[in-house]
Amino acid sequence: MTSKERHEIRYQRRHKARLEKRRHFIEPYDHFENIANRNALSRSTHDSALTVGWKTSVKRFRTRKLINIKKQSDLLESGKSIHKRFICFEIVERGKHRNIMSVYFSERIVQKSLSQNALYPVLTHNLIYDNSANIRGKGTHDARRRVSVHLQRHYRRHGSEGYALIIDFKSYFENLAHDPIKEILRESFTDNRILDLAFSQIDD
Repeated sequence: MTSKERHEIRYQRRHKARLEKRRHFIEPYDHFENIANRNALSRSTHDSALTVGWKTSVKRFRTRKLINIKKQSDLLESGKSIHKRFICFEIVERGKHRNIMSVYFSERIVQKSLSQNALYPVLTHNLIYDNSANIRGKGTHDARRRVSVHLQRHYRRHGSEGYALIIDFKSYFENLAHDPIKEILRESFTDNRILDLAFSQIDD
């Protein structure tokens, strides 16, 4: 067997494994109906209201919940934009001024449905193990634990020589490059309606 033939066999084996992984992890979530159906929107309404249920806008939406969910579902199915405008305000957090751009609750439930029923289950499989942000079962406690593990591992190998680099990106989300994010989504989903919805959220 030649080197070229071995490379081809290895490539076919890896290609088959990638297709199998896609079938297992991606295909169940590569359907726009999972996001736009009324049951999914109802669940995302409940989840979106967990920490903000006291707000007037949330109470108003939930008072006519079935009608409002139908309206959002119809907008999604027809391909119309769900974006209204941003609610802009300033807050002071730990002595730091922050400019906040918030969306209406009706749009937030669509974002939550998109995240829960497509983006999260597909994209989290490509994240490194030490990522603890917005991952179920992880959080600050897990991040501290992993830092401790890495410090112990470093000390066993190098002693007290070394340093920790802490980085905080200014205006992180405002400055994200859109094209690489869209390319990742194109590689992950084939349903154009999911891509159109995700891209519209990114561009907005």
